[in-house]
Amino acid sequence: MNVGLSLYNAGASEVWHALKTDESTLTSAFGESLRWFSNKNATAFHIQTESAPAALEGEDWSRQHQWLAERMIRFDRLFSAKIKQLITEHDAGKLGRPQSL
Repeated sequence: MNVGLSLYNAGASEVWHALKTDESTLTSAFGESLRWFSNKNATAFHIQTESAPAALEGEDWSRQHQWLAERMIRFDRLFSAKIKQLITEHDAGKLGRPQSL
């Protein structure tokens, strides 16, 4: 079980590479280790938590839901505005294509 975000479609590569330039700062601001990866064709890009709830037992669902909610809120607070800004820059032609993938 993890929480994350995925980027696909037009502009995904450019937004991903712009975020990657701040990977250490964003990971630090998130407060725990994040896994940054793409598929082998570099058409889908992902950032996910590397942690997991302490237990995955059915009787512990409320604690698992709390764990998920806390991390979803962190992702939203940290990445939403930045990604919206990068998409706007991409659409306006201000966010260039990365030199290498």
